[in-house]
Amino acid sequence: MPLILLSKPVHIWGLGLIPPPQPVEKDASIYYISILSTYLSIPYELLSGCRVEGEVIEVKHRGQVLPELGGKKVVLLLHRFVNLDNLFFSREIGYEFRDYGLIEPFEISLKLEKAIIDTREIPLYPKRDVTI
Repeated sequence: MPLILLSKPVHIWGLGLIPPPQPVEKDASIYYISILSTYLSIPYELLSGCRVEGEVIEVKHRGQVLPELGGKKVVLLLHRFVNLDNLFFSREIGYEFRDYGLIEPFEISLKLEKAIIDTREIPLYPKRDVTI
């Protein structure tokens, strides 16, 4: 059972002019989403730099669904900032977003299934779906 994020706006970090923050800068794309820390990093005691894996449910750009991106596995990199978790998409999926012309903000729905700290996998909300 995952953490489900519905219709979250995807932002471009620093308008693409500055690299993502440390410690995620090496593997992160410029694309990220933000959620309240109370849903992810606080209850699971996650630190900046850990990985979160999941799957794309849907991508909408200018109100149009892009079915080709549905079902894609994604890796996100956590950057904690005050009470927000900024989740940066990996470079791999970031390149796909770019190739589909997703340069301006767009919406995404995701299922976040597990967090990975070093080699330890932590299932997210294994007892029931949590939707935000």
